[in-house]
Formats: sequence, structure tokens, C-alpha cells
Amino acid sequence: MQISRPQGVSPAFHQALIARLDEDGLDLPALDEAAARVVALSVDPGVEVDEAAEALEACPELAGRILEVAGSALYATQEPVRTVRTAAGRLGLRTVGELAIVALVRDELYGPLISSQREVEELWKHAAVAGVYAHRLTRMRRRASEASMLAGLLADVGKPLVLSLLAELEGALGEPLSVQTRHVLVDALHVAVGAALVRAWDLPRSVVLAVTFHHSFDQAPPGCEEAAIACLCDHLARNLFKAHAEEELGLHPAAQALELTQEDLESLLENPEEVIEVARSLGC
Repeated sequence: MQISRPQGVSPAFHQALIARLDEDGLDLPALDEAAARVVALSVDPGVEVDEAAEALEACPELAGRILEVAGSALYATQEPVRTVRTAAGRLGLRTVGELAIVALVRDELYGPLISSQREVEELWKHAAVAGVYAHRLTRMRRRASEASMLAGLLADVGKPLVLSLLAELEGALGEPLSVQTRHVLVDALHVAVGAALVRAWDLPRSVVLAVTFHHSFDQAPPGCEEAAIACLCDHLARNLFKAHAEEELGLHPAAQALELTQEDLESLLENPEEVIEVARSLGC
């Protein structure tokens, strides 16, 4: 991975950064054996309910997080969801697998960094809100997309990883970066790093494409609407309570590419307080 040296970055820091961004030098968070099995089963269309439930039951903390979200306003179940088997029966295995990935991303990636990187907590809040909007959008369009929540939630997943890498290099080299320089590097690197992570975790191709092209959805392969969804949900998360959001949203290139109707726009933007409430159930 190559990047030109921005102003405020010394040649030594730039060289060290490029070395770490090499495929062999990039230190991506790895899933433990149990979590990796859960992820593998969650994206396997042929998996049976019992097999998936057994894998989740082997991770009690993860199962608890899934049940918490499964019982939230996001899915509006009429009766409490008390077991992962019940959740799978009501919501479907694909949804339960997606919730497992959401919980793992929060706990394995963002969680350890939140205490040491103040910016990461805000990044997670943004990601959770974007994920809720992605869920709304795909449900509204009645699509059985693999990436109903993940396209929005994982679009900027590379940002906390880049922030962590920069902090590590700043400490090792004794060269603190300015806030502006750090933002320039995060913006330049987060797409490639995020795409490397979702590939390493063997997430669905639609998720990889959403992460890779969420800033350039018009360059995504034909038929890949997840990138446009990711782009639009990122915009929605940044403008959650903005006045006149509906009028501006209709002019957004991603909204136009998705051919959203006026009714669609109104549905997406209704009840922002509920969006915040559901995002909190994801661990905000």
C-alpha cells in the first residue's frame, strides 16, 4: 500500500508507516477460534440452525449481546427473545449471524481502543447509527441483501485501525502528529485498511465491496448497491438531526443512484430518536 508523504510527516515516519501498511506488516485484529467459527457459520448459506446455535452458545458473552439487540426496537419482536435458537427461528440465521459480527466488531475492534483513543468512541457511535440506517434502507427496499446492517456499520471500520497504528508509530518514533495531519492520514488510508480487515475476516463479498467503494460507489462493480447504501448511510449518520435533511437527501448522488422515492426519504428520516435508541443497543 502506497501513500504520498503529507505535510507534517517526516521521511522516517513515512517510511515506517509504509512498512507497516505492507500486507505482511499490517497488524489486523484476529478473531479467536470460537469467534472465527461463528463468523464462518454466519456467512455459510447451508448451515443448520442447531450448528449455528451451538457455536454461539459456546460464546456466552457474544450470545448475550445478540439477544440484547434481537430484543431491541430494531426488530420489534412481540415476545422476549431468550435463546439464540429462538432468535434464529424468529429473525433468521442470516440476521443472527450479522448480529454476531456486529457484536464482535464492537468488542474485538472498537472496544479495546475506546479507552485509549477518545476519537474511537465517536467513530463507533457514527458506525452504529450508519448501521441502523442501512438496516432501515434494505428492509424498506425489501432486499434480502447479505449486508443489511454491515454495509453501513463497517464502511469506516478502517478508521480506528489507522488511528491505532498512527498512535503506535508516534510513540515508537517520538514524533507526535498534529490533529490535521492525523485526519489527513486517516482519510487517505482507512478504506484500504478496512477492506483488508473484512477480507481477513472472510466477510461476504458484498461487505468487502461496500467498504472498498463507499466513497466511490459509482466505481463499484455493476449490481453492487451496497456501496451506495454505505455511502448514503454515512451521510445520514453525519446529519442525523440536521434541519431540511429530507430536501438535501433527495439530491444526494447515492440516493439518486438507489432511486429512492419521496416516501422512501420520509421513511428513512422519521423518528431519529429511535435511531439513537437502537444504536445504543449495539453498544454505544
